[in-house]
Amino acid sequence: MDFQPHGKGKFTWNNGKMYIGQWQSNKRKKGLMVLPNGEYYNGEWKDGEPHGDGERATQSDGKNAFRKYVGEFANGILKEESNVYKIVDVADNKKQIEKYIKEITGAE
Repeated sequence: MDFQPHGKGKFTWNNGKMYIGQWQSNKRKKGLMVLPNGEYYNGEWKDGEPHGDGERATQSDGKNAFRKYVGEFANGILKEESNVYKIVDVADNKKQIEKYIKEITGAE
């Protein structure tokens, strides 16, 4: 029997990458993907790619800051007209991830 995630849940890969959120027929639908280096995407998904409204944080020059992009994504790419970003430090990035996890899981 193959594992087919469906509904709300959390999955962690061997490399430390984590997804927490909604699954539908073995596909991510809406949720948070966090990479081991602290980069993340939180939002809507389609066919395994960010698609729809979302927020992505990527490492900036060096490891002490992240660029945060908010807007509409299409097939994993932020649409140009949505290209809004700001720089956040590592501590603020970690707090944002923790906040999203609490919102998704309903934890206090």
